[in-house]
Amino acid sequence: MDFKKIKDKLSEATKKAWEFANEKLESTWKSIINSKASIKDKEWLDLLIEKSKNTEFTSKDTWEHKTFVKRSMLIIAKEESDFFKSLTYEYPILVTKTFSQNIYLKLSKEKIEWFDYKDLWVEQIPSIVVFENTKKLKIISWKENIQKLVKSIKLDINKEIDLI
Repeated sequence: MDFKKIKDKLSEATKKAWEFANEKLESTWKSIINSKASIKDKEWLDLLIEKSKNTEFTSKDTWEHKTFVKRSMLIIAKEESDFFKSLTYEYPILVTKTFSQNIYLKLSKEKIEWFDYKDLWVEQIPSIVVFENTKKLKIISWKENIQKLVKSIKLDINKEIDLI
């Protein structure tokens, strides 16, 4: 074989590898969208907001009253955008960070016929809406700000949210 044939075969193999990777990325993302990780109906959204309700606890030994602050997060993005597809890689990191802080996390498409995100004052997509004690605490807009949460090496996502 001469060098040109080897180069052509290598180019063809690279092209097939990229097609295979993109196909797997697409199928993985579609399975995430259709899983329990994304909001399906109004009850799921209500549950997300309800999970952010603070809990109160009274110690039986000291009779000290404590309040545990809880948060939940909703990631809103266009379904066919590159950002939404890049969440295939970033979603496991966000799940780990939110799980370590006891934060409930869900994904949502931009267009849902039964809900308008303008009710939450979301003006830019992609955004993360953070709820605390069943109220909207903060809206993190723009891809770069969301990337800061993912790429930060700190596991305490609550501090990262407060800094943004």
